[in-house]
Amino acid sequence: MVLPRFGGHSIVSLGSQEECPMARPSKYPEEFRREAVRLALSTDDSRVSVARRLGVNETSLRNWVANYLAEEARGSDPLALAVN
Repeated sequence: MVLPRFGGHSIVSLGSQEECPMARPSKYPEEFRREAVRLALSTDDSRVSVARRLGVNETSLRNWVANYLAEEARGSDPLALAVN
């Protein structure tokens, strides 16, 4: 049996799965993720503390914040590249 070579994942913006149809749906609604990012960026608490308070995995929150900040950077500089 010959399997196709894995080509990697597309970079998917916060909540957008249009670019990667194989991505599984998030168990958190878009509005919840936006609010979580807003809270994480507006408080002096650590990301871990915010994630625990919201009941989400700290890596998930970190990724949501990173995606948001990357989108913001691309919005202010259309030539900016996403760096992961």
